[in-house]
This record gives sequence, C-alpha cells and structure tokens, in this order.
Amino acid sequence: MDKRWGEVLKSTLRRQRRGPPAHVLSKWSSEGRAMYRVARSPTEVGYVAFVKRRLGFELKEMEATLELGEPDNRPVLGC
Repeated sequence: MDKRWGEVLKSTLRRQRRGPPAHVLSKWSSEGRAMYRVARSPTEVGYVAFVKRRLGFELKEMEATLELGEPDNRPVLGC
C-alpha cells in the first residue's frame, strides 16, 4: 500500500539497495546487472514493468501501462 501513496519507507530503500550474492553477480553480463538494478525499483509500469516481465517477475496489475502523474501534468503526458 505504501507504493500507491508515494511513500518511501526505510524498507523500500533497503530493498532497492540489495543485490544478488557476489558469486552470482560475477557470472552476469553488464546488461543483466543493469536490468536487475532497474527491476529493484518499486514501480510496475513503463520501462521498469518491461524489464520485470522480461526477468520473470510477477506484477500485481498486468494492465497498468502508464503512470498518470499529477493532475496538472496530465495534458503533457497525453492522459
């Protein structure tokens, strides 16, 4: 629920900093490392959703494709 409210909790920041074990990380390509880093983000739309689906993550909202943003910015985003 904290993700929907835009709150950034200590546990969210800690989860984003976590990484795979060193012996696993050493076998990954630079592209795989970059994708894993992007996938640690709490969001589930846009490029992050694309990367998470590619890595096999289960997403809560499969139909979500766009963040609507602030009401003032919606015309710029095309919403």
